[in-house]
Amino acid sequence: AWTILLLRLKMIEYIRSVKKDFSKYRKGRYDRVVKLQKIIFFYVYVLYSLKNRNLYIGSTNNLIRRVKEHNLGLNKSTKSYKPWKLIYYEASLHEQDAKRREYYLKTSQGGRLLKRRLKEYLFSLRFA
Repeated sequence: AWTILLLRLKMIEYIRSVKKDFSKYRKGRYDRVVKLQKIIFFYVYVLYSLKNRNLYIGSTNNLIRRVKEHNLGLNKSTKSYKPWKLIYYEASLHEQDAKRREYYLKTSQGGRLLKRRLKEYLFSLRFA
C-alpha cells in the first residue's frame, strides 16, 4: 500500500535534482528547458480503529500528516477511537475526484465494495 507514496517521494526527489541541474543556466537563455511542476495528489483513505474495530473514511492532500493527526486525537470525530491504522488509500490528481470517491465509499454500496476489496485483510483480523 505504500508503493504509491514511495513513487511520489522518488518523483519529488527527481524534480528537485532536475531543478538543481538547470539552476546554473540564466533565465530566458535556454528556451528548450522544460520546467517540471510538483505533482499534488489528493487521497481517499480508510483507517481501522485498533480499539473497537471501526472503519473511518476520509480524504486529504497530505496522507502522512492526516494519519498522525488522527492518532494524536486532533480530530474530534476520531479522537475517542484511537489508535488508528491506515489500511487502504487511493490517489487522485483532482480534489473533486477524491471527494466524490470519499462520498461514494461512505454510501452502503461503496461500503460493500470497500469490504469486498479488503476482504482478506478484514478476514485476517477476525482470527488475529
